[in-house]
Amino acid sequence: MKHEMTQENATCCSKSACKCPITGLPIHKVIFGAIMLTLFGLTAWNTVKINKIFSAQVALYGNEANMNEYLKITQTTGFMNNVKQELDVLKAKVGLSTEANSEETDTTETTTEETGDTKTVQSTEVVNTNVANGDAKWAANGQEAFTYFGLQGTPGNVVLNTKTGNYKAIGGAYPKDVFEKAVATIKAGEAQSDEAGQAGTLTQEQIAALLKGVHYYKNEGAEIVIVEYSDLLCPYCQRHFDNKTIESIVDADATVALVFKNNPIAQLHPTAPIGAKGAECAGQLGGSKAFYNFIAKGFTYSTFNNDNVTEIATSIGLDKAQFVACLNK
Repeated sequence: MKHEMTQENATCCSKSACKCPITGLPIHKVIFGAIMLTLFGLTAWNTVKINKIFSAQVALYGNEANMNEYLKITQTTGFMNNVKQELDVLKAKVGLSTEANSEETDTTETTTEETGDTKTVQSTEVVNTNVANGDAKWAANGQEAFTYFGLQGTPGNVVLNTKTGNYKAIGGAYPKDVFEKAVATIKAGEAQSDEAGQAGTLTQEQIAALLKGVHYYKNEGAEIVIVEYSDLLCPYCQRHFDNKTIESIVDADATVALVFKNNPIAQLHPTAPIGAKGAECAGQLGGSKAFYNFIAKGFTYSTFNNDNVTEIATSIGLDKAQFVACLNK
């Protein structure tokens, strides 16, 4: 018999509940159950995914306490304002970078014997910038600053009494009077933690490791040492250097020394490790004087490449071939 859709047939499901042929349950209950199972499944999957992401994030900071402290700092208004100011400075420099790069390219003009024409050729001495970017020293310096003194970012500074081990950390480009106060309290043995940074004590073994192989700006052997963790392309570090905040204290007090440690933050300044490597090579080849001469010139640049770092090196009297060889190892 041919089945026809009549008015009565068409309205049958509205008169009595339609049932699922498999479960025998009303069709609306089956649909509701399927929706709920799907929602529960998605919730469980998302929970597992979120837990994996959270665990991976915690691993980046070593433990959850470190991560929470980092997030607390980075969510403050002061930190956000500092980031905004640094980005503004970087944006302002973008227009200068292209021009500076074109001017700093190492080229040589030669005259051909056949025609007498002058042509420009690129330097054949090429720096492997991957070596600078992958140098383990940067991570070690950054970890040292955080582990010993709770310092994050640049510039990070610490005033240390090498005899007693007492120290006072100063996280940021604070004015000179803050450093003078820290020096005075460290000398008196009265340093306390404050908003600028923590106070504490290192062992003599830690101090020896901290100062192994460093370059002193002045007054090597002084009882008080100011250690500065810095990035040559960090705008705040550049301002800190231009103001001679620490240098002026060291110049006036023979009992205080300065040690500069490269801590380039490639996430913010991608070419900073090249400049840092250049400074380290300058120190290896020419000692502390060459190291700080390179630092002084390096702070005037807005970017580093395989040509301008060798330009800095030769301008301070270093042998170009030896310098390039150092950069590449």
